[in-house]
Amino acid sequence: MANLGIEINRKCPIRFKVFIIKTLDSVYCSPKCSKVVNKRKKNKEKKEALFVTYAQNVPGIREYLTARQVVAIYGIERSTLYYTVWLS
Repeated sequence: MANLGIEINRKCPIRFKVFIIKTLDSVYCSPKCSKVVNKRKKNKEKKEALFVTYAQNVPGIREYLTARQVVAIYGIERSTLYYTVWLS
């Protein structure tokens, strides 16, 4: 990229640090921050795959479901489930 004499600042979404971009595609301030994002993405994909596995193992008709099964079927957090039960 040719040096145009213009400095564009962005804020890194991981460390919330303001940095000068080197290319127009720059999103993160360092390769370390980029690796953190990739690791979080992989962990999220693994968690979703685990939820799909749990949901497939739930029998069709049940009178009651465990908290783990409800979280897997509906894709909500466990704390949200308990909060909703507490409100009703």
